[in-house]
Amino acid sequence: MADIQEDKENFWKRQFAQEVTRKQTLFDFVFGVISPIALLFFDPIVFTENGIFEEYKVFSFVGIGLSVLILSFWLAFSRRIKNTHGFVAGVFSFGALFAFMLGLRLAPIALMVIISSMGGFFFYPDIFALFWALFASLGMLPIFTALVYARNASRVLDIAKRRFHRNSIQIGIAFVIGIIFIVFVPGIVQKQATSFVSESLELVLSGEASEIEYGMNNLRKVFWCSNSCYGEIVSDYIVEEDQERRIFLAKIYKELTGDELEEQLRYESEVD
Repeated sequence: MADIQEDKENFWKRQFAQEVTRKQTLFDFVFGVISPIALLFFDPIVFTENGIFEEYKVFSFVGIGLSVLILSFWLAFSRRIKNTHGFVAGVFSFGALFAFMLGLRLAPIALMVIISSMGGFFFYPDIFALFWALFASLGMLPIFTALVYARNASRVLDIAKRRFHRNSIQIGIAFVIGIIFIVFVPGIVQKQATSFVSESLELVLSGEASEIEYGMNNLRKVFWCSNSCYGEIVSDYIVEEDQERRIFLAKIYKELTGDELEEQLRYESEVD
């Protein structure tokens, strides 16, 4: 029993030790770079229409993209980095927290799908049940991503302490700047994207022909938007009494989303 406990302690010490193995580098690349990108690409329930964090899609995409880029650079050129260790550690620390919180949110859903799929597979062997179980297991990946970013944050901080002779103030300032960067840059982009959509919608709903066309041209460019971005159109349609105006609202809604507005209303009423 004591040997097992010691092996566990040694395992975790190796994970956060300064000596980096090839297996650890490969693990970090797979779960810290490839995995986040793959999850965004195959995302079924997080940032999609009616997803868990749909309203934070732009923030998350930009933040994940920056984190992945910085981790990739660190894994490839860590020996050449000289003066930004505290900053990088701040970015990685927030990345670890973000991935861990996302993993905690997804893990129960993933486990529920895995258990139900595998239960059905054992009673009625079905390749689709096995597929859904494997697909649902992707929801556990953010936990591994959190480990990658936490491990690299710890290693970067250790290097910073040695290089700056334990100058905690200098390291701390750089660390905070790193967190501010990875939070505020995506936040600013999210705010600008939201404002762009909101202002364009105001033009479309203004009733002026020139402004409507200008607003529609803007909204055709917002590739990140799902149907929920156009909730104001739906709200106006519900309270509008003029039939021509309702037809107009339904038309622009279909052009922007590809869906019939009445069908969307029926869906929302069923969900409620």
